Amino acid sequence: MHDERPVGGDLYYGEDLTYCDAENLRSFLTARTALLADSARGSDERLAARSVRTAALMLDATLEHCLSLQQTHERNHPTVRAQVTISWNALCSLAQPWMHNRDYDHTRWRLVKYWNRNHEREIEEKLRGLNSKE
Repeated sequence: MHDERPVGGDLYYGEDLTYCDAENLRSFLTARTALLADSARGSDERLAARSVRTAALMLDATLEHCLSLQQTHERNHPTVRAQVTISWNALCSLAQPWMHNRDYDHTRWRLVKYWNRNHEREIEEKLRGLNSKE
């Protein structure tokens, strides 16, 4: 189990996501697709750029909404937590082909598996329980 938060601001838990993370990742994707977006109207390149940008914008909007609930009790609602995690992981997946780009933030743009330390423990306990029944 992951007992300590990684040093240097590495993202590990979903509860540590900020809107700034989503905004930075979307900006990165916009910059990566700039050349394609300037391709000839109707070309596959331009349409691919539009697809990536539209998906990133939609995921970013979902994250903005869910993360705005940070100051309310709704932030920890299982549905909101799941929506944040799913949207973030999808946004990261869009950017992963560029992971060798020098502007890619390996410390923050990571897939998240758990919402927080307690969630991680709960899942691990459930898995141990399932394995002990076999």
